[in-house]
Amino acid sequence: MSAPVGGWLEGGGGEFSALAAEYDAAKQINQWEDTLTRSPDAIIGKPFNAATLLPYVEQAKAEGIDVFNAAIPIIGSDKLVHPGITSYVGDYNDDKGYITGQYIAWWAEQNQTKVRLLEVWGLYGFEEWSIPTDKGLRAGIGDSEWVEIIYDSDETGFSNETAYSAVLDALTAHPDINAIYVTSTMMLHGSIAALESVDRWAVRGDPKHMMLLAADSEPWQIDLGLEGYSDCDLDYSCYQVADICIKALYWSTVRGQGIPNNLFVMNRLITPEHTGGIFGDRGEWTYEEYGEFIKGLGDDYTSWEPFHGYLWSDQLAFPDPDTESWDSGISDRPSWTVQGNEW
Repeated sequence: MSAPVGGWLEGGGGEFSALAAEYDAAKQINQWEDTLTRSPDAIIGKPFNAATLLPYVEQAKAEGIDVFNAAIPIIGSDKLVHPGITSYVGDYNDDKGYITGQYIAWWAEQNQTKVRLLEVWGLYGFEEWSIPTDKGLRAGIGDSEWVEIIYDSDETGFSNETAYSAVLDALTAHPDINAIYVTSTMMLHGSIAALESVDRWAVRGDPKHMMLLAADSEPWQIDLGLEGYSDCDLDYSCYQVADICIKALYWSTVRGQGIPNNLFVMNRLITPEHTGGIFGDRGEWTYEEYGEFIKGLGDDYTSWEPFHGYLWSDQLAFPDPDTESWDSGISDRPSWTVQGNEW
């Protein structure tokens, strides 16, 4: 996500610094402390231990620094986005699991095939990511008689090396697994290596094929779908989150306009086939369509038009930058997301 954000900001004459905590809580705290000493105009954060960052968010707010959350919310004791956050850009992650669960339940019934699913976890106690993703997945599967989550992987810590061992252990203990849901791109390479090691890395239609349900839709993942290895992905990726973050940054920090506290992204399904819109009004892609879309964006982020004519922007009703104020006609939570989930 930092690449398009940095490209746009620097292309517009701004300054941008990217820091990676690498899932080290102490390192993340130190980075926030150091960042606040620099008095930046804004901070775009992707926290993984949100509770520890609340004092720094409050300090930033007191000092007039805008704080945006990307993909992972910082929530308060009431389980809502913390009031110190200028805006949260994401979907609370339950919807990512939900649409995947809906798809696999639909596919299994359509094909009259029993799906025995392995869910590859990041961190068991990750309340802002892993837990809602799992709850969404189970809600999406619902009471389907065709799908069974027969095994949750060992905790991977979002490490490819650990994911390799966790998936291999799961497949050894449960050889009847025929589908795998990798909840983050950060574990996908390791999961694929595990499938290769047990001769289950094969294209759709091959008896050895293991159904692969992925997330985040980086361009290389779309190639997996085009080549026949992947069965489901979502366009919940760095591109749309970065696009929305840069708009929110512009309107709040540069223009000084109030903006919605929650800015929700569209989790659009990507599969080999369209499903006829049965998962609500979010829309769907085929791998071919999405591949062409990504190619059209190119790699030069400064050439992208973050305020004009960009599909996700249009869906989210963002205004033209020349208008006088933010168009606040964005619902608090789109109707197609999971309702009433307990955190």
